[in-house]
Amino acid sequence: MIALVIVGSLVAVAVWELCRPRRRREFPAVARRLANLGMWLANLALAALFFAPADTFRAQFETIFGIELPRWPIANPLAGFVAAFLLLDLLIYLVHRCQDAVP
Repeated sequence: MIALVIVGSLVAVAVWELCRPRRRREFPAVARRLANLGMWLANLALAALFFAPADTFRAQFETIFGIELPRWPIANPLAGFVAAFLLLDLLIYLVHRCQDAVP
């Protein structure tokens, strides 16, 4: 259910952007999307090179800072992966929009 809400909201934002863009595009959409995909892949590769696996990194992080991070509430691994991927993508999109708003 959560994944359906997340996907639905992302689709709604995409349709809104297609129907009523805020400004005229300076670069072709295909080139922009390929550049965004390339940056995403580069970030993924760099994160894999510099950070330990999540279970190890999480324990080290909690020990160093003396805090306990909240646990993911979705028990199904596949549904948890989909929801996490969509939430991360939404967060990256929001950061991207904020960066575009600043000249």
